Amino acid sequence: MADLRRLYPVVPGASPEAARDEESTYRHLLVCMLEFDAVRQVFGEAAARRTLGGWQHYTWIYREVLDRPEPLRRVLRARGL
Repeated sequence: MADLRRLYPVVPGASPEAARDEESTYRHLLVCMLEFDAVRQVFGEAAARRTLGGWQHYTWIYREVLDRPEPLRRVLRARGL
């Protein structure tokens, strides 16, 4: 969580941009990053971007995943995930 708070000192606090609360939003940044990478590996980059970019929930989270994936990937790697 500390890694994510350094990357994102302020996160949206409500749907549809974010999850139900701040802590859940931070967790979902990682979960959605893993989701993107899994969909990308199975169906390809374009399909993953189209699918995740089309969701109407967690819109800020998915935008961060799609627009700035590397900082989130670094956190995942650093923590062995």
